[in-house]
Amino acid sequence: MLVIIGISLILRSGITAVPWRITRRRLRDGIILLTATTTLIRLELALFVLPVVLSLVLLGRLSVRQAVVYGATGGFGSLRASLHILM
Repeated sequence: MLVIIGISLILRSGITAVPWRITRRRLRDGIILLTATTTLIRLELALFVLPVVLSLVLLGRLSVRQAVVYGATGGFGSLRASLHILM
């Protein structure tokens, strides 16, 4: 379910009828959600997330810096959130 929501956010970020702030927020939230899901639940999803983000970079909808920041935020944020469960 989390993967579907993340993909939906990324796909809906391509709609040009909405303001750019909403588009950027949807893109950011989708990548963070997919990265967090990949980190905690299914590592195989990384094989899907990486090509999606690379295609967004190549299309010019996302910079490399933004991709790294969003990915790190999702990965480290999910690990930090789950740290109290593991200890």
